[in-house]
Amino acid sequence: MTRPDIARLERRLDAQGRRIDAHDENFRAFSDTIVHISQTVDAHTATLDAHTATLNEHTATLNEHTRQLTTLQETQAEHSEQFVAVRETLAEILRRLP
Repeated sequence: MTRPDIARLERRLDAQGRRIDAHDENFRAFSDTIVHISQTVDAHTATLDAHTATLNEHTATLNEHTRQLTTLQETQAEHSEQFVAVRETLAEILRRLP
């Protein structure tokens, strides 16, 4: 191989090295982006899990309050019936008074 051939090969090798370096930089940028996206997804998943747990707690509380409301409504209906009976009894007593 002659000196000009060697010089040409060295220039081609330098150019190839620069191309490899550029590809390596692109690969690193893609890798960094993928890692960032993965971390963001993990953070969002953790937030979603926390919100789901809170929603489950609120749903359980709502269910308990609904049961309590039903009990209170039943008690109110019973008391209303008793009130009507007492009012009717009182009206009858008052009617019998001279």
